[in-house]
Amino acid sequence: MRHLEIIGEAARNLDIEFQKQNNTIPWNVIIGLRNVVIHDYMDIDINIIWQIITHDLKPLQNQILELLSAK
Repeated sequence: MRHLEIIGEAARNLDIEFQKQNNTIPWNVIIGLRNVVIHDYMDIDINIIWQIITHDLKPLQNQILELLSAK
């Protein structure tokens, strides 16, 4: 979960214009997850975290790598 927090923190620090220009990435969802992990960690549904880890991180990584290679 610490890694999800770090990903969310990095997303939170991106310029809003950059986020808007790259709106295929769900920045608000990533940042929202960061907020839950940091502030509401006692109420986290571990099944949701597992779903994110097993299904969502690899596609996100691919999107980020594609974005980086285009710049």
